[in-house]
Amino acid sequence: TNSLLTVRVGLSGEGGVGLTDFEKVFHDGEPSFLQKLQEVMTGCVQKKNEHQIQPVKIQVCFLSATGLRNADTAAYAACETHNKAKFDKIRPKTVSETLDLVAIGTEKPQVVEYMPGEALRFAVFDGPKAENAELLGSHVFASERFWPAGFEGTLQLAEEQSRREKKSNVMLKVKVVTPESALPHQFAAAVKESSGVNGLERFEVEMKELRARMPFLNEADFVWHTRVFEALRDEDWLVQRARLITSADKIFGIPVGHIAGRLFESISPKGQAIGVLDWGMFMQKHRGNTWDAQQERLNLTFTLYDLDGDGMLSLADAISLSSEVVRLEKIYGEDSNSIGVCEEMRWLYGLIANAADGGRDGGRLDLQVFKQLRPDPSLMAAMSKCLDALARVGR
Repeated sequence: TNSLLTVRVGLSGEGGVGLTDFEKVFHDGEPSFLQKLQEVMTGCVQKKNEHQIQPVKIQVCFLSATGLRNADTAAYAACETHNKAKFDKIRPKTVSETLDLVAIGTEKPQVVEYMPGEALRFAVFDGPKAENAELLGSHVFASERFWPAGFEGTLQLAEEQSRREKKSNVMLKVKVVTPESALPHQFAAAVKESSGVNGLERFEVEMKELRARMPFLNEADFVWHTRVFEALRDEDWLVQRARLITSADKIFGIPVGHIAGRLFESISPKGQAIGVLDWGMFMQKHRGNTWDAQQERLNLTFTLYDLDGDGMLSLADAISLSSEVVRLEKIYGEDSNSIGVCEEMRWLYGLIANAADGGRDGGRLDLQVFKQLRPDPSLMAAMSKCLDALARVGR
């Protein structure tokens, strides 16, 4: 992080900085020296992560608002990612410094830099300037309601706790445009004309091949594979690496791009786009309650957590998983404690780090030991639940 921490220490050794001030400075990112310190202390050089989820720009339009106290006064709104450091103490005196206010009902959108998985917070004010703006209400909007397909609808705003007056009934109509939902209709038609037909034909041929290779499956199974595949595919009827990484929350319930990238590599070791045949053949091995399916799920879990792909869960993998948990804690706060995948990654880090500290196998965990210690991994439970939810869409 580029945050600046100033510490004043006297000649007598007095002074310094407390934990609270330190946390405030480095709230949005870990100190830049921390990674090198970890490498020196552990002897593990962290490889550059190719599957990190990158921020994207989304557009938010405030279409209308009802329930305002004074219908004759123009209302203004703002949107930012739900970061507690910025939003817990929003007050009218600091409105112009923290929020970009946009008049409600205008066509001008607010552009927000968004990290997939974060919530948004909308706030409505009765004036555009700091000296006379009054906060009328706000609403925290969960990621799964608008990412990645976008959103248009009306939201109920809540009063800030600091207000003593009774609740108002402010309703805000918003439109959230994401990169996926922003595709113009004419461009989408052009894509369909140039490549969509061939892609659809390839999809239909592969579906026939899938039925021929797995004649024991019933129609419900094929519907499951089709709907899950269609929820994750691109316009060319293929699953691309980038789409799979940005759709990590659809697959695992939380935005773990590292792990979604490993899933893509597991299905397509050569890095080629995935068709429905390869997708269905791979996924079918991990479905069901048979012993073979259970073993396949354990093998896949181990592979997904093996971020560097060396066949072992090493201290470098554990450190990367720990950093991922820290990022998720910033998104979900205390709720991360109840997320099974977060708990599982914490458990892995603790297990491997303690083994490394004790000198046992240098803190490395192989597949057989992992199977014994984690016979029912939370990662597979989350993936099964999310994919089943995708398959139910449209029924």
